[in-house]
Amino acid sequence: MTHILAIDLAGSAGVCDWKVGEKPVFYTIPLGGEDEQGFDSWRRKSVRAMRWAASRLKLNDIDDVVIEAPIQGMWGSTNASTTASTFILLGAILGPIGLRAVTCTPGKVQTVRKHFIGHGTLKKEIAKPRVRQTCEAIGWSVANYDESDAGALAHWRAHQLGLSHLIPDVKQFHR
Repeated sequence: MTHILAIDLAGSAGVCDWKVGEKPVFYTIPLGGEDEQGFDSWRRKSVRAMRWAASRLKLNDIDDVVIEAPIQGMWGSTNASTTASTFILLGAILGPIGLRAVTCTPGKVQTVRKHFIGHGTLKKEIAKPRVRQTCEAIGWSVANYDESDAGALAHWRAHQLGLSHLIPDVKQFHR
């Protein structure tokens, strides 16, 4: 059975921990407040992210990791501190993954949303609620948008791995 770990990396990390064919487990890793800025903040957040990744991967049961790819061109829509924090956290997560030699795939937001909700170019304010509604419609219990985005990532990755016969059909929710 393929075990996927999907991570939506933001101020908090939404996680979908899923043995494909079973019900996924969702949780959120608090990495630090959005109000934390600067070098010391980045260090604290990256240490939290790295510790979580290292401890989670110690179980040796993950076959595949998928992480939401940082948005290309995001520099025009966010500040330098947020951009730096995103890439620092990404590096903190990728380090332990690389040490375990686990397959790790970036999932482009547009591609994942097109697969999961039928539209890849909707504005965030419209897309995030639709992704969450689709998760809930297929019986996945998520607490926030980070977790539902991680669920969409995991579903997309399972489809990419040829496991469509083991995953809930979401095409009926495309609109």
